[in-house]
Amino acid sequence: MYLPRLVPLVFTGYVSAVSLTDVLNANADQLSTLNDTISRIPGVAQQLSTLNNVTLFAPSNDAFKAIQMQNANFTALASNETYITNLLLYHAVPAVITASMFNTTPAFVPTLLNVSGPGMATGASAMQKVSLQLMGAAAMIFSGFKQMSMVTKYDLVFDGGVVHVIDKILTPPGTPTETALDLGLTSFYGALEMTSMLDDVELLQDATIFAPNNLGFEAVGSAVESASETDLMNVLSYHIVKGTNMPGMPMFSSMLLGMAPSMAGMTMSATTKRHELETMSLATVAGGNLTVRVDVDNGELFINSAKIVMSDVITSNGVIHVVDNVLNPVAADAVPDGAVASQAPAFTGATAVAEAPFTSGVMPTTTYTAATMANTMAVAGAAGPFAAVPTAALVAAGGAVAMWANM
Repeated sequence: MYLPRLVPLVFTGYVSAVSLTDVLNANADQLSTLNDTISRIPGVAQQLSTLNNVTLFAPSNDAFKAIQMQNANFTALASNETYITNLLLYHAVPAVITASMFNTTPAFVPTLLNVSGPGMATGASAMQKVSLQLMGAAAMIFSGFKQMSMVTKYDLVFDGGVVHVIDKILTPPGTPTETALDLGLTSFYGALEMTSMLDDVELLQDATIFAPNNLGFEAVGSAVESASETDLMNVLSYHIVKGTNMPGMPMFSSMLLGMAPSMAGMTMSATTKRHELETMSLATVAGGNLTVRVDVDNGELFINSAKIVMSDVITSNGVIHVVDNVLNPVAADAVPDGAVASQAPAFTGATAVAEAPFTSGVMPTTTYTAATMANTMAVAGAAGPFAAVPTAALVAAGGAVAMWANM
């Protein structure tokens, strides 16, 4: 699921004459800090007052307290009109999305933060994105660096759309190399640095990057450490998918799941045969193709034979999916073995090394802790705001979200 079509929402039996300021004032116990922040900067207040048919994810007072504790510079930054305008635009989605429209399938939606320039996404996709997903009883929003926020109060209607209160301020996406360092992908970053590819990756548009984790690099350490610079560049480029596969669209997990052949209930020989008949390929920067596969028994996604172990880390110019093995352009026909938990490396004869390759002098930033399924479900498993939403409304979400395609 990708971007929502901008569909004006009609609230049955109700026409709002309530301004955004009215909503913020009426919920001052939770939104007074946001209201004060907006009112201190006239340009921000004016811009927000003109919004129409939008969804505003409004950080709570506690969300502002939390970020001030995490970032000592935030108070000063919040007085900068450009900074706070961009931050708040990242909290606004140009479509009205009510509580019942959240779905268990993640939806990747644009915000009003439009970042232009070299390496940024093109056209409509220059609008920086967030991911919306219903998890248990909780409505979750995933922002840059896979940061997670939860809706704590929903469907506050105003004359320009709807407000949902969230428990954490959204984090605008970083560049792919910033994101890789923060995820601890120091081998991948170091290999890009060694081959002078860092700037090339920053300048990509609508890019999908399948970034191997350090364990994946360690498993084939002898092969990658002895590779020539040209060969290593070719290997790294094979992990990057061109935006031209679907112009203007990085390949988020919901899109990969929609295109992937199934592995369910098959022996390896039958699975291989099925893939030969139903191969779905993605063109890479290296020129070769990657094959997307899904194990429908457990929902695991594979790229060639490498498993995606962390999906949908939104970047300023696309998305990163972390994989558990290094992909090999000369082993493009590698197929995962559904009977084993850990796949064999795609480099025949490679031996493992004790330390992650290419990491000398490369330090992870770890400014953020990316959301994992465990910590996400720990939050979502609690009584979320949707616990009070009628079951029928949640079931209807599938139909409502169907409108969110082909923006």
